[in-house]
This record gives sequence, C-alpha cells and structure tokens, in this order.
Amino acid sequence: MTPSANDSSSAPAAARTNPRRKKAIFHQTFHSYLTFGKFTTYIIGCFLVLYILVIVCLIPMLSAPSFPDHHHQGPLQGAHLPHAPSKKAIVESANKLRAQFQKLRRGTGITDENLFNEAVAQFGKLRAAKELLRNRKKNAETRTQEEQ
Repeated sequence: MTPSANDSSSAPAAARTNPRRKKAIFHQTFHSYLTFGKFTTYIIGCFLVLYILVIVCLIPMLSAPSFPDHHHQGPLQGAHLPHAPSKKAIVESANKLRAQFQKLRRGTGITDENLFNEAVAQFGKLRAAKELLRNRKKNAETRTQEEQ
C-alpha cells in the first residue's frame, strides 16, 4: 500500500523547504529554546524546595487575622530598663557630672560669648587663607595665559 498525500499517519512529517533559502524549516518546540541539564534541574528543584519551606514557615503569620493592638502601652513598656535604685544612681551621677562641668567652665572663665567670638575669629582666619589661595591660583593662571 502506498501512502497517499492525505494520509498523515503513515509517514513522519517531512521538513518544509523555503523556496528562497533552500533550507529545511523544522517544527520548533520548547526544547529548541531552552535545555535543562542535571545541574540546572537540581538548582531549580532546590529553589522550589526552599521556597515551599519559607511559605510553610510563614503560614502562621499570613493566616493571622490582624495585628495585636499595642497602642495602650507606653513607649517604654516593653523596654529593659534598669531597676529603680540604679535609675536613681544614674540620675544622681549625671547631675554631679553636670555640676562639675559647670563649675569647671566658670572657674576657667569660659562663657558662651567667648566661645562664639573665638569661633568667629577662627572662621575669619580660614576664610582669609582660602581667599589668599584663590588669588594665588588666579594670578598663576593669568601668568600662564600671558606667556602663551
């Protein structure tokens, strides 16, 4: 029995040819675009297993109806603070240090006005030095331009 032109089950499909190119055009499949080896399949499998593990671990949090209301608590309600006797000791030592620092400033004659005036003087010196450097650079540039 000879295969007819309409009988597709008797012979495999032959490659079509493009009359311009004279090359066969084969049926394209997914395999022709991407090929997965053992290593790639192993990596994708590990990713899926870890992804499923993360989802399983997150199910309790995702299934919670809402977050608990903690607005009634103060800002330091859950904080680990030192006990009351040590709080007093910390406050007392901070006050003593503050008093010693104020006494030291008064004894040396340092006031806020003196510190401000000293800072202004230092700033003026830095500004003058910066202007001097700018003027020197400008003079050097004009000399090189005149020489050319």
